[in-house]
Amino acid sequence: MLNPDRLTGKRVNHVVFGRGRILHVQDGYMHVSFGGVERMFEYPAAFSQYMTIEDKRLRPLLPECVPAQRTPAPARPVRRKTEGFVRDEYDTVILADLVKCTV
Repeated sequence: MLNPDRLTGKRVNHVVFGRGRILHVQDGYMHVSFGGVERMFEYPAAFSQYMTIEDKRLRPLLPECVPAQRTPAPARPVRRKTEGFVRDEYDTVILADLVKCTV
């Protein structure tokens, strides 16, 4: 098990905030400074989700950061067919086109 005191002053990379420096680890939380802005993260969970440490000697002692796979958004909204009811924005557009065509 890694002693949290060994992390003080070490550089980390966060997937959103970029490069930062660990200020201290206390009570299961890690305080990190990103350009003068201090943020707090759960320790060691942050390393398995969105943060890596720059010190290569400490990497094997911490969980590995594996970014989540993002699924692409569907190309078109799913149209739900229900007679007499408008269920989503796609149906609203279709209904507006039908009204224009019949008038």
